[in-house]
Amino acid sequence: MFIYKTNRMDATQKKGRSRAARLAWFYCCAITVVCTLLLPCCKGAGSGVVTAPKSSTSVSIQRDTMVRILIDMHLAEAMIQSVRRDRDTTVKATIQDYYNIIYQTHHVTGQQFKEAFAYYSQDIETLDKMYDDMQILLSKMEEEAKVK
Repeated sequence: MFIYKTNRMDATQKKGRSRAARLAWFYCCAITVVCTLLLPCCKGAGSGVVTAPKSSTSVSIQRDTMVRILIDMHLAEAMIQSVRRDRDTTVKATIQDYYNIIYQTHHVTGQQFKEAFAYYSQDIETLDKMYDDMQILLSKMEEEAKVK
């Protein structure tokens, strides 16, 4: 008798892998966003680099709003990567298109976001706490999605 083996995973294996893959993808996106926004800040003065505001009163985006914007950016990047991975060529949106929608949704401009990110990036502990808040909120969002 010939036994036919397939490489297909059962539902529990798929679920476990997809959760691990999503978590790995989240961290990859987080690192990408941070690097993308921080690397230009390393250039010298006068090179067109966005500099952080001098005081917290001049920051136009509050910390909680900034966390929500970063979450939306991570989700947008994950969506774009998912589309690329699936090779769906019917979707023509770029990440900048998503960023523009995110800015409009939160009533900020790209320049305000860059300045606020530069400000929050000056204090690595604050930025680390913001990313901790992001993980908590994303976990809550994932739990809510599972319930629905």
